[in-house]
Amino acid sequence: MIARAMKNIVIAEDDSSIAETMAKSLKKLEFNILAVVSTGESAMEKTRELKPDLVIMDVVLEGDIDGIEAGQHIEKELSIPVIYITGFRDKAVLLEEQGKVPLVKPFQINDLTVAIGTVFYQISDKEKRKGQGVTSKISDLLN
Repeated sequence: MIARAMKNIVIAEDDSSIAETMAKSLKKLEFNILAVVSTGESAMEKTRELKPDLVIMDVVLEGDIDGIEAGQHIEKELSIPVIYITGFRDKAVLLEEQGKVPLVKPFQINDLTVAIGTVFYQISDKEKRKGQGVTSKISDLLN
């Protein structure tokens, strides 16, 4: 079970029917959809403004900035995780090799839910390991 306690999500998808379907499905699963945008620029802007827990980003978006560039900016500058969506299997493989969480279209909502769970698990695990490192350092200092 995903610990979702109203996790906040921004969706960046230029196909309005896909974006609408994702938003409705995720709302039913008790996620809070803060914004649905169709450009890389607006994805970065809304993410900076709204500070969601997660961004779901299509790699091909309208505008001058594609989803990969926008997603990398969001991950690096804002430390917010991104799930990348693509219709191209080769792009998904490249993203996976970079340690990203990609989904290949078409996908089922269950696939998206698993990807979301994976991202939040990775965050939780990273925080847990960071906490253990701090505890270990404190223990070393006290001994």
